[in-house]
Amino acid sequence: MGLISLFYSLECVMSWRHQLHIAANAAMGSYYAERWPLQIALIAGGSIVAAILAAILLGTNRDRAARVAMTGTLMATALFALETISLHEIDAILYSRIGPVLLIAWIWLALCIAIGSAAAISIWRKRQGPD
Repeated sequence: MGLISLFYSLECVMSWRHQLHIAANAAMGSYYAERWPLQIALIAGGSIVAAILAAILLGTNRDRAARVAMTGTLMATALFALETISLHEIDAILYSRIGPVLLIAWIWLALCIAIGSAAAISIWRKRQGPD
């Protein structure tokens, strides 16, 4: 999970998802205006894959803190995918301002705190050893 978070950090700096979105739009050409069926299919397929991965990952770990970190990482993955697929109605919500900050930034902050805290607790508990 840590490697996935590292990748997401690099992605935020390098803006790969936005470059992927721009490249996909260019490749789609005139189909761009009618892309919503493809977007819906991608969201549905991604949701099924995410649910299967979540069931596998969360079912194999008894450590509650580790499960919270995994869930947060899966949520971050879903947010990346949702942002890359880019439905305008969802983008309008994610990029709305709450105070001086975009909503998506607040979501990223909450996910970072949850993932980091849960991972730290899980590591701390493992180092404490069995009671």
